[in-house]
Amino acid sequence: MGSRQTRRGRIWALTAGALAAFAVTLANPAAAQEVSRPSRLGYAVKGVLFDPTTYAPALLSLDATLRDWRTSQPFFANGYVEKNARFT
Repeated sequence: MGSRQTRRGRIWALTAGALAAFAVTLANPAAAQEVSRPSRLGYAVKGVLFDPTTYAPALLSLDATLRDWRTSQPFFANGYVEKNARFT
């Protein structure tokens, strides 16, 4: 009977040790890792540089407006007047 009890004792000790080690790691998961978040300015700059949906609509709108202006100039020079007051 003595060998059986010592075997159970060892198993219980190993199980208790494993649970204790697991509990210690759960108690303080980020002790070795410091998470630094970027500043709001850095986040905004990164978003603008790497996400074309932030600037593509503005660039397309500017390009369309400038092309309309340039192609309308010959007509304005010959006396045509556009209904849009911004271009006349």
